[in-house]
Amino acid sequence: MSSRSSFEFLFLVIPMIFMIIVHNNNPCYCRVLDQAEDSKVNVTLNYQSLCEGCARYIKSDLGNLYNNSELMSIVNLHLLPFGNAHIDQNQTVQCQHGPNECYLNTIEACALHEWPLEKSFAFIKCVEVGVLKKSDDDDELKSLWNSCCEELKLDSNPIKDCYESGRGNKLLLGYGEESKAQVPPHMFVPWVTVNDVPLEFDIFNVSRHVCNAYKGSLKLKACNKNEMHGAATSSDEEFKLTRAVCYAN
Repeated sequence: MSSRSSFEFLFLVIPMIFMIIVHNNNPCYCRVLDQAEDSKVNVTLNYQSLCEGCARYIKSDLGNLYNNSELMSIVNLHLLPFGNAHIDQNQTVQCQHGPNECYLNTIEACALHEWPLEKSFAFIKCVEVGVLKKSDDDDELKSLWNSCCEELKLDSNPIKDCYESGRGNKLLLGYGEESKAQVPPHMFVPWVTVNDVPLEFDIFNVSRHVCNAYKGSLKLKACNKNEMHGAATSSDEEFKLTRAVCYAN
């Protein structure tokens, strides 16, 4: 290597090493990162795969929140695919809408475990949009997730392995314990909490609740009143969703 090339190499590398050292050893830098993470708003959706209201909510309001990159920069989104199911004394999950719902809940639990949120949310939204168009045919319901993998160009093998290995069932049992531990208990699904505070029937205003709960320093355009008003769900969609919620037994 020529002396000139060596100089150019050092010129590029030394600043990078310096930045790494500073970032790893500067407590102020770490505090800034910690504060940014601490100021994020926790949004949790407890839902079940074959509830029409849940499918409509994921397609519309939650989908709108997720697609708003500015709001999502201050949100920790957590999906809980359990809903009104319960765990019997044999540690078997019983779902409100039967075995097909347990099957899809497990598939979606596997997606959340195997893929990062940008892939798993797109997949779950695709499945739930398919649920809204579903027939009562078992094979059609069970093929939904494979069709979504093809549509989104996702490898279906991790989901298949998760389900067939029994790992998916363990994930679902874990979600069941998490659902049971919610305080106050959910009354229906979709059940949305913002920093553990339930929105109940005000779920259509989840973006406004996120903005109100945010205590960080960023000035977000998405939290402007006009912006939130423009992104509101139509009254017709609200009416359909409200009629389609699934109440806990």
